[in-house]
Amino acid sequence: MKRSGVCSLVIGILFGFGIWSLGFPPSAEAVEHKWEVGQGTGLTTTEFVVKDARVGINAIRLAIDAGGNVGIGTTSPGYKFVVEQASSENHIVSKAGSVVAYLQGNGTDGANVGSLSNHRLNFVTNSGIRATIDTSGNVGIGTTGPSQKLDVNGNVNITGNITTETLTLSQNPAGTPAANSLYKDNIIKAWVSFDGYTGATATILDSFNVASVVRNAGGQYTINWDRPFANANYVCIASIRQTYGSQYELVYVVELSTTHAHIMTASQGGGTDMIGIYVIAIGDQ
Repeated sequence: MKRSGVCSLVIGILFGFGIWSLGFPPSAEAVEHKWEVGQGTGLTTTEFVVKDARVGINAIRLAIDAGGNVGIGTTSPGYKFVVEQASSENHIVSKAGSVVAYLQGNGTDGANVGSLSNHRLNFVTNSGIRATIDTSGNVGIGTTGPSQKLDVNGNVNITGNITTETLTLSQNPAGTPAANSLYKDNIIKAWVSFDGYTGATATILDSFNVASVVRNAGGQYTINWDRPFANANYVCIASIRQTYGSQYELVYVVELSTTHAHIMTASQGGGTDMIGIYVIAIGDQ
């Protein structure tokens, strides 16, 4: 045994049992040097251990079992590398400069993976970034700078339904529209079904983007849009359900503005007010 300063170095070998140890034995003189490295049943049933004798004779910090599995905080890793701790602070951390990445088993709440620093989380395959979660929680696929909660740069194939409160559509194509595609200007922007034969205000049966239908006079109606159109160049189509035997009814659009459409109805027999009037409008808003 050789003493140097306040610590002693001890090497012990027991050939008959394959037990060996190397370390600084616990003593009041060397609290900061109470470590032991060894093998065999003299230390633990694990093949190789690193012990911290400052907190007890069996305070094993690292263990390697007979299968080569490495454990930190456990003497029975069961996998090639296991970090185990009773609390939720068992992070595995990788740090490069100011970027701190971590992996954590968070008790019963699941597994955490991400960044402890103010940096985005990238998902990489074949040396390329395929998806990103930025520091505000936006997810990008095909982009590292997502501007919305989900930002996809590329085509999307979805099997199933899409449920959303609002829907943002594509701008109109510069050339020929693609088949079976939904663009900003190829959907109905307003429609209404109403009966207009009684009272000053027509009876709306069902509608979309219609604030009211006013009966101005017999057979004359103003349909007020809830959301106005961008200009008066939109398409407005009207039709009538009611028939009087062999007589025919007419409905035609008299005026269009950004806020309303004015229509008139008449029949061959001289009637003006009709029931079952349908109007749809398509255009820019």
